[in-house]
Amino acid sequence: MSLNDNIHGGLKERLLGSMAGKVIHLYMRCLNFTFYDEAGIFSQPSNHPYIYVFWHNRIFTLGGAFRIISPETRVACLTSASKDGALIEAVMNEQGIESVRGSTSRRGRSATVEMMRKIRGGHGLAISPDGPRGPVYELNPGVLKLAAATKREIVLVQADYSDYWELKTWDSFRIPKPFSRVKVRFNAPQAIKQKLSKEEEEELKSSIEETLNSSIKYTKDKSYAEYRW
Repeated sequence: MSLNDNIHGGLKERLLGSMAGKVIHLYMRCLNFTFYDEAGIFSQPSNHPYIYVFWHNRIFTLGGAFRIISPETRVACLTSASKDGALIEAVMNEQGIESVRGSTSRRGRSATVEMMRKIRGGHGLAISPDGPRGPVYELNPGVLKLAAATKREIVLVQADYSDYWELKTWDSFRIPKPFSRVKVRFNAPQAIKQKLSKEEEEELKSSIEETLNSSIKYTKDKSYAEYRW
């Protein structure tokens, strides 16, 4: 059986996703970005292929954020093997982000192998640990196992919108309204131990969820940078 046999989506999804990606790229010009780069990505953009971790309902601004903060960094995003995943893949490709197709329920092992190849080839990885079906704001520990196995640090990515629409989806997907302020924090890199006890894993899981759920406080320290497209 081919590794691609369980991947769904065809020309229709690719065309719709490509068009949506172009529209989103233009839409980003209506947003005011503020970055807090505690990971040092601005100063060392291509030498640190981290594993970026963020909630699924903040993915709308992910591509734009990476294009702004570090356009030359190669990043691959984990998307599901479903037709929806094919559409998201096309959207991400328009933003300069590659895709690895799979999830815990479909192509899990193949996706893990592909992600490890991407990391070893110098790519960063972008993963929403509560996707693709939830529960929302609940971290799947698979990302911790991947970080430990590849010896790559994780960077927690927070995103706050001053004003947004909230869709009636499983994750209450958020789209920032035109001319709103988008604050994005790339937190300091975090190394993950190769062997975590059950207690350590639960403690780390709770800590990550707390960070991703917290609001970004407005400060003008050395990590601060504003951007208007």
